[in-house]
Amino acid sequence: MLFLKHLYIKIAKPFYLAYWFIFRPKTEGVKVLIEFDNSLLFIKNTYGHGRIRHWTLPGGRVDKGETKEAAALREVKEEVGIVLKEPLQYLGSFFTNTYYKNDTVYCFYSKSDSNFFKIDPVEIAESRWFKKDQLPLPFSPLTQKVMDL
Repeated sequence: MLFLKHLYIKIAKPFYLAYWFIFRPKTEGVKVLIEFDNSLLFIKNTYGHGRIRHWTLPGGRVDKGETKEAAALREVKEEVGIVLKEPLQYLGSFFTNTYYKNDTVYCFYSKSDSNFFKIDPVEIAESRWFKKDQLPLPFSPLTQKVMDL
């Protein structure tokens, strides 16, 4: 089953890219900075640019009819299995046209009451906690925008 999900992502992505290139849809996404014991949680996606996978933050798209906060909570739960209990703190937003979409990304911060996480192996290749003074490199360019907020 896991193999089929990976295969779907690899096959579907070129079609999405072609669609986005032609139609330039307006989309919304979320990124969540999660802290536990002076450490931040970073992930590496199973997909990405070329052979180098950058460290980034949990997040994803906002579904139609979904609030930004609900999308952030859902994406964190789906990707790293963390159910955030504290209210999310809104950090700000930024615009990007990566992958040809006109995407507004809403950024949030929350603390976790545990360092436990369980990745979704279809989307996430690796996830680790990093002390704030020892953050991983390379960041994705979008991750740098979140950190700047």
